[in-house]
Amino acid sequence: TPSVEWRISQPYVDYANTLKAPDYTLLGLTAGFDLREGLSVYVDARNLTDERYVGEFSAVTDARPAQPTTPPVSTSVFFPGEGRSVFVGLRLAY
Repeated sequence: TPSVEWRISQPYVDYANTLKAPDYTLLGLTAGFDLREGLSVYVDARNLTDERYVGEFSAVTDARPAQPTTPPVSTSVFFPGEGRSVFVGLRLAY
């Protein structure tokens, strides 16, 4: 089964609406099969293109510098998303 995770908009990360988190698109693929009744195995591959993206962010009041001489805005409100990954698992149903 193919999958697409898409952040279609660029949400603001500050309450003053001055800084946005970038949008992204991630591609994935999941496959599985039954070993016997009630037991199956699966493989889940995520972010197949190894996209670099902002997975999460924390909101701040205002991302603009306080003064014109203040250093550039810190991007510490952004947290990186997970890189390419593969998960393998078993499902047991009674």
